[in-house]
Amino acid sequence: MDSLQPNVTGRPIPRLGLSPDEAAASAGVSRTKIFEAIRDGALTARKSGKATIIEPAELQRWLRSLPVRGRVPDDSERPAASSAPLSTRSAVPTSRSMSSRILAQAWILPQLQLKDSEMLTDQMFPSRFLRCADLNSQALRVTIAGLKREDVGGEAKFVLSFTNGTKALILNKTNAKTISKALGNETNNWPGKEILLVPAVVDFKGDTVDAIRIRPVPARPRVAEEPPPFDDDIPTV
Repeated sequence: MDSLQPNVTGRPIPRLGLSPDEAAASAGVSRTKIFEAIRDGALTARKSGKATIIEPAELQRWLRSLPVRGRVPDDSERPAASSAPLSTRSAVPTSRSMSSRILAQAWILPQLQLKDSEMLTDQMFPSRFLRCADLNSQALRVTIAGLKREDVGGEAKFVLSFTNGTKALILNKTNAKTISKALGNETNNWPGKEILLVPAVVDFKGDTVDAIRIRPVPARPRVAEEPPPFDDDIPTV
């Protein structure tokens, strides 16, 4: 994945950007994790029309920011990052590149041997925003605290905050329309109102992913009023 096919000059074409699929394969994670990192602002991507482009240097920075498990190696044990661009690296492994690769594997493998085998992948990459996994497959009733616009991963996003310490939620167009239909178009009237956060499975860029959908709180059924007591005197015969 270091380069594309050679051009007419016989030289490899530099790879200045990676697609989400290429980034996922290079990082050893799923395509969904790449999009979650972009959504949470942990990984920066660039847009060209409908194409999502990730710079190799940004992908490496994100990988190095992930939590470390196991023994943390000394600086002398860590493989030195090559300053040469990806396209100029030799496709034929040399003794130096092979030794660096072996050293890198010796550093990475202990981190993958997690002590807690039941740890979920979502727990490995915490976020300050709500994820579908945070709902534990159950609907969550929350009270809106406010709505503001924030910079998330280089893009302006509307963030919905809640009371009682609940994580904030990045508001997409679908959920915004649902709230507007239930609470009205005036967002200043949303704080203090209750909504339901429901886990769902949706299609996202050709992939099936977990998501959070907003639903209005069901109206409480009215309690039927009891008829007044029968106070009329019973006539005597």
